[in-house]
Amino acid sequence: MRRFMSVLAVAACVATLSGCFTFEAQHNRHHWRIIRKDIRELHADLDFILALEQDSPLTDSYYR
Repeated sequence: MRRFMSVLAVAACVATLSGCFTFEAQHNRHHWRIIRKDIRELHADLDFILALEQDSPLTDSYYR
């Protein structure tokens, strides 16, 4: 537990000292926007790899 807390403290110090997250709200929003964009792109890549981009011809949906 002590090791986890020290790693967490070091990570918090590194993030704040590097200027990654500051007290400036607009700057932080920009970081969150980039993180959300990366997650969306990762999701699209996984859909491509798993061939889930198109609806399965075996399923019939009433919502189309």
